[in-house]
Amino acid sequence: MTSGNGAMVADDETGRESQRPQDPQGPEDARGRQEPPPGPGTPPPYGGPYDQAPPPPYGPGAPPYGPGAPPPYGGWGWMPPLPPKPGVIPLGPPLGLGEIIGGAFGTLGRSIAPLLAIGSALYGALVLVVLVVGVAGYLAFQDTVDAMAEQDTLDPFGASDAGVVIALGIVAALVLLAASFFIYGVLSALSFVVLEPAVVGQRLTVTEAWRRSRSRAWAVVGTSFLTGLIAVVPFVAGVALAIGLGVAVGEGSVGLGVLLGILLGLGALVYAVWMWTRLSLAPAAVVLEGAGPVQALRRSAQLVRGSWWRILGISLLGWFIAQAASQVIQFVLSFMVVPLMALPIGFAESDGAGAVVGAFALLAIVMLVSLAVSVFISAFIQMITGLLYVDRRIRTEHLAPVLLEASGLTAGAPGPNPYPYPNDGGYPGRHV
Repeated sequence: MTSGNGAMVADDETGRESQRPQDPQGPEDARGRQEPPPGPGTPPPYGGPYDQAPPPPYGPGAPPYGPGAPPPYGGWGWMPPLPPKPGVIPLGPPLGLGEIIGGAFGTLGRSIAPLLAIGSALYGALVLVVLVVGVAGYLAFQDTVDAMAEQDTLDPFGASDAGVVIALGIVAALVLLAASFFIYGVLSALSFVVLEPAVVGQRLTVTEAWRRSRSRAWAVVGTSFLTGLIAVVPFVAGVALAIGLGVAVGEGSVGLGVLLGILLGLGALVYAVWMWTRLSLAPAAVVLEGAGPVQALRRSAQLVRGSWWRILGISLLGWFIAQAASQVIQFVLSFMVVPLMALPIGFAESDGAGAVVGAFALLAIVMLVSLAVSVFISAFIQMITGLLYVDRRIRTEHLAPVLLEASGLTAGAPGPNPYPYPNDGGYPGRHV
C-alpha cells in the first residue's frame, strides 16, 4: 500500500488495489453537500486560482466533450460568448457608445449606392427644374424683365405685364420651397430606411429604398415642422421677451436689466434643448413604425424618458464628428480647387471655348463632391438617431430577440417583423 495523491491502496478483503482522489470533489464537495452537475455555459463545480488551469475533470459530474461542451476556462477566467452580430451592431446587450458610432459608419459603408443615387437624382432634378423654369420664364417675358432691370428706380409695376412676372416668380419660389422640403423628407427617411435592414444584416436595392423613403417623406417633414414649433418658437419668444424686459428694466438699472435678460435667455435655451432632445427620436418612429407626426412625438417622449442625458450627449457627439469630417473634406477640396482653377486659364490662352468647358467641368466636380458630402453628413447624423432609437427599444422593450429572429439566426428563415408597421412587401422580418 502506498500513500500520496492518487495513491494505490490495497483492499482489506480482496487485496485488490483501487485508486481514489485525495480531495473529494465532483458529485460531493468536502462537506458532503451534493453539487449539481455543470450545465451549458457554467464552469464545473471546482476550480482553482484564475492564473492557472484546473486539472481535467473525470467521473459522473464531468462536463461533456464535443460541440455541446461548455467553453474552457482558466487563465483570465471564463468569458461569456460574444453576442451575435448579423449586421452593423451586436444584437444582445444594450448598445454602447462605440457600437452606436461604429454602427452609423458601418451603415454608411453599406448604403453608398442608394444614398448617392437617390441624393444625386433629387438634387439634379431640382437644379434642372430651376434652370428650365428660369430660362422659359425669361424667354416668355424677356421684354418685361429687361424693362424692369433697366429702370433707374425700383418700380416693379412700371413695365407692362410686371404683375404677371412677379406673380409667376412667387409661385416658382413656393414650388421650389416645396421641392426642397420634399427632398429633405426623402433623404431623412432614406437614412432610417437603409439602417433598418443593415441592423439585421440585409440590404435594400436602390428602387426599394426610393419607394420606402418617398412614402414617408411628408410625414418626416410634418414631424420636423411640429418639433420646430414646439422647441424653437418658445425659444425665440423667450429671447424676445428677455430682450424687451432687459431694455425696459435697464432704463432704471442697466445691470439688473442685463442680468434679467441673460437669465430669461438661458431659460429659453434650456427649454429648447430639453424639448429638442425629448422629441429627437420622432423621425425614426415615423419611418420605422409608420407613425403619424403627433403619434411619433409622443413615442419619442416615451422612449427618451430615463435616458435624456445619454441621448443628448451621443447626439451632440455624432453632430461634432459629422461637422469635423465635413471641415476636413472641405479643407482638402480647397487645395484641389486652386490648381483646377488654372485649367480654364490655360485653355483660354489657346481657345475661348476651352475656358468655358473647363469652368463648367470644375463647377460640376465641386458641386458633385459637395453634394456627396452633404448627403453623407446628414445621413450619418440621422443614423446616430436611428441607432439610439433601436438601443432604447432594446433596453425597454426587449427588441434584441425579435431582431435576431428577423435576421434568421434563431430560426431557419427570417421570422416576425421587428417594427410595428404593416408589412408592405419588403424583405422578410420588416415592421412588426
